[in-house]
Amino acid sequence: MTKDMAAMDKAHREGADAIEKLLDEGKNVIIKSPHPSPFSADRGFFGSRPFSRCNDALIKFGESPIDWQLPQEVNQADMA
Repeated sequence: MTKDMAAMDKAHREGADAIEKLLDEGKNVIIKSPHPSPFSADRGFFGSRPFSRCNDALIKFGESPIDWQLPQEVNQADMA
């Protein structure tokens, strides 16, 4: 990891921490997970289940879960 990348990572974490302090945990679901970057995915992202934890929260509040699967094929017309 370069010095610039480390600084960016630190800024992202500090920004998220600052925003989290402003959120009312009684009204918001806070899901924390390490970033899935190729440089750090094996340092906590794998197994942290942020997408399924998001869906669990949606279901708990009576909402439909999100289908996080990427399409097998991309139709160019859909991208216009």
